This record gives sequence, structure tokens and C-alpha cells, in this order.
Amino acid sequence: MSWSQPVETYLEDLGAPTPAPGGGASSALAGAVGAAQLQMVVALTRANPRYAGVAGRMAELEAALEADRGRFLALADEDAEAYGRVARALKLPRATDAERTARSEELAAALLGATGAPFAIMDLAIACLSLCDEVARTGTSMAASDVTVAAALLRAAVDGSVATVLANTRWMADRALADGLVARADASRGEGERLAASAIRRAEEDLR
Repeated sequence: MSWSQPVETYLEDLGAPTPAPGGGASSALAGAVGAAQLQMVVALTRANPRYAGVAGRMAELEAALEADRGRFLALADEDAEAYGRVARALKLPRATDAERTARSEELAAALLGATGAPFAIMDLAIACLSLCDEVARTGTSMAASDVTVAAALLRAAVDGSVATVLANTRWMADRALADGLVARADASRGEGERLAASAIRRAEEDLR
């Protein structure tokens, strides 16, 4: 999809009665917005002479978060492409044994492939959440509320991606594989929750 389109156009597409864009794209977008929100805090810190001691580190974080924003949006597109493969597999003919076998094999591959982007979104969001905690400790206290917003958005990216994984694993014939993927997703969710809670708790110390 084109990420240069107006936000309102994307929201209209999202609200339309079509399968895509869907939760996967929204999860990635939440991650991109969260990364951008944290990037703002980092940029404000770097520009403030009072934080000259961490200016070099903030410059590194600013560049990393800008790259992360782009990666989140690329993952939204990857998720949509993977969903398309699943949708096509579901439409394959199954009138004969050979067709049913071919369809089952393609669907299995497509469902596994469709977990790739959401896991990548989870991993990236968790990496950004670890930066939230750092920025909450070392960044400007004047933007503490923005760290909280960033952490909440990145946690939403993790939660949404877990849901996308579950939407695919529920249809997998290989239940051992599915269970392993669910366990991995659950572990990522737990880590995301831990990091988000830590960052928010630290950031809100400057707000209370």
C-alpha cells in the first residue's frame, strides 16, 4: 500500500468491509507511530543543552528509530502480501485427492509464511520498547508523557501481532508447529508487557 497517502484515506480503507488492510497493517502502523513518538523525545533531548552528556547517544537512537519507522511500514506490506497468499490458497480447487493434497500443502506453507511479518513486528516493537526504558531514564523530562505514549503504541503493536499469529496458527494442521509458534508469541507478549510497564512507570515518575 502507499504510505504517502493521507491518513484519512488509509482509515477509510481500513474501515471498509474488506479483509485488507487489517489488523496486521494496523499493528505495524502502531509500531511506526510509537517509534516516531520516541524519536521526537530523542530529538528534543539531543537539542537541549542540558542533556549535552547524552547527545551522542541520542543521535544514535534518532537514526535507529527513523530506520525502525520505515521497517515497520515495510512489514505492514509484507503482512498484506502474506495474507494474499493465504487467501489464494483457500480458493484452490479440491475436487480430487491430488487437488486436495496440493491445496493442503500450499495452505500449510502460506499459513506458516503469514506468521513471519507479525513475528518481525513483535521483535522490532520489543527492541523499540527497550529503548523507551532507556529514554525514560536519560531523556528530557519535559517529554515524559510522550515516552508513555510511545510505549503504549509499541505494546499495542506487540499485542496486535500476537493476534495475527493466532489467526494463522488456529488453522494449521500441524498442531505441534502451531503450539510452538503460539508459545513464542506468548513469550514475546510477556516481554513486551514487561518492557512497556517499566518504561511507563519510569516516565510517569516525572509526571506525578
